[in-house]
Amino acid sequence: MIQQDQQDHQHELQQSEDGRYTCIRCALTWKQPPDSPCPGAKVYQYRSIPWETLATATQLKVRKLKAVEPPAGCYFRLKDKQYIYLYEIAGAQPRRTPTEAQREAIAKMQAALKLKYTCERCGWYDSSHGKQRRYQGIVTMTEGCDEAGQPQERQYCYECRDYLIWARDRHVIEHNMHVTLAQDDLLIVDTETTGLPDHSGFQLVEIAAVDKSGTVVFHSLAKPDIPMPAEASRINGLTDTDLKDAPSFVEIWPRLVEILGRYEQLWTYHAEFDRDAILASAERFKLEVPKQITSPTSWNCLMLEYSRYYGEYSDYWERDRWQPLDVACHELGVPAHGYHRAIGDALAALGVMRALADRGGTYPAPEERPSRGYYGGD
Repeated sequence: MIQQDQQDHQHELQQSEDGRYTCIRCALTWKQPPDSPCPGAKVYQYRSIPWETLATATQLKVRKLKAVEPPAGCYFRLKDKQYIYLYEIAGAQPRRTPTEAQREAIAKMQAALKLKYTCERCGWYDSSHGKQRRYQGIVTMTEGCDEAGQPQERQYCYECRDYLIWARDRHVIEHNMHVTLAQDDLLIVDTETTGLPDHSGFQLVEIAAVDKSGTVVFHSLAKPDIPMPAEASRINGLTDTDLKDAPSFVEIWPRLVEILGRYEQLWTYHAEFDRDAILASAERFKLEVPKQITSPTSWNCLMLEYSRYYGEYSDYWERDRWQPLDVACHELGVPAHGYHRAIGDALAALGVMRALADRGGTYPAPEERPSRGYYGGD
C-alpha cells in the first residue's frame, strides 16, 4: 500500500543529454518534468521483480517476518491504481510471538466476531464480516425485551430475517381476519365477466354477494351487449344460451347499488379485478356510481392477504406471487363450491377468511417458505 509520507515525496530529477528527465529515487523517466508525486522507492516492472531478495509486507507476514523500513522498491498495481512496496527479505525481522494473555484476548475477539456474524437461526457464518454484497450478510433484528426491559437484538442472515418477518405476518393476518369476521358490516363479492379488463367488450355477466354468515344476499346474471367470447366461456362456463334471458346490467344496477351501499367493507378474491368489472360495466352503460363503490378504500383484497400468507416470493415481480383461489382453498382445507362461478367463488372466499380466522395467530408457520421463483406471470 502507498504510505502517505512516501507518497508525498518530490521527484529528484536529472536531465540526460537527449533531454529526458529521470528520477534518481524511483528510476522512472519522462520527456517533460512530471507533476505526479514520487513513490519514494525504485519502481519495478512486475515481471522484473527479484522475488528471491524482495517481498511485500504481506508476503513477509506469511513467513512470520516483519518488514524493515525503508522499502527497497515498489510496483504499480493497475487493479486498484496504487503502489505496492517491496522490502529486503534479508533485512526483515522475526515477528514478535504473542504472550499467553494476548493469545487469549485474540481468541476472545475472534469468538465475539464469529458470534456477531453468525445467523442465530440457521448457523450460516459471514466470513467476510459484513463486506458481502446485499442479501449475503448478517442483519440485526430487535425481538422483544429481556427481563430488565431492554430490547433484545438477534443476528440473522437475510433469508432467515425474511422468513421470521413472514412468519410474524402470518399470525397478524390470522388475527386481523378474526377481528374482521367479528364485524357485521362486511360483504364478500365475486364477479364473472366477458374476459380480462383489456378486452374491448369487458363487462360483468354475473355477480354474487354473500354476508359473513354465508347467506347469499344478492345474485344475478347480466346479459352482455356483445356475444360471449369463447375464451371467457371456457373459464366460467357461461354461454350466450345461458345469458339470453338474463336481465341487462342496467336492470340489476339499482338493486346492486342498494346492496353494496349497506356495507362498509367489500371483500373479494382479487378486489382490483371485481371492482373494475363493476365500474367498467357502469361506465359502459352510462350509469351513475356512488362514491362508496368507486372508492378503493371500500374494497379489501383477500387474494393479496392470502398471497402474503402463503409467502411464495417472486424475484421477477419483487413481491409475493398471487395465488389462485383454488390454491388457497386446498392449502386451508376449504371445501370447493365450484370455481369460476360467482356464488361458488364468493362462498369459497368466505371459507378462506374463516379458515384464517380459526387459526387465531397460533398456527405454526412451515419450517421454510415456498421456493423463491423468477417468473413473470401470476
